Amino acid sequence: MRIVRLLKRGGKSLLLIFNTFVITLHSLVNIGGLLLVFIYMYSILGMIIFGNIQRNGIMNDYLNFENFSNAFITLFTVATEDTWTVTMMSFATPKSPIFQCKEDAGYYDYI
Repeated sequence: MRIVRLLKRGGKSLLLIFNTFVITLHSLVNIGGLLLVFIYMYSILGMIIFGNIQRNGIMNDYLNFENFSNAFITLFTVATEDTWTVTMMSFATPKSPIFQCKEDAGYYDYI
């Protein structure tokens, strides 16, 4: 209720800004839906490409591409720029004895 009272006292300029936000809210929902569709598509693509990489670095129980929900969470953290450089580097490490990556890793290789 304080916001409504502030809008009444704020005058025409504050009411104009609020009305502009309400009018553009529909477009923001469309852009958010489009972003979710892109994250959905790239989650499936990430599962296909990165699903069998052995965990290293920041890859843990939540940030990996082993299943759809974890892939979606990983891409959401990258989209919000939350440790995206570390996540990118953990998936870009080369195959070598240092990182112990396996070509066709199975379920028991992740444990």
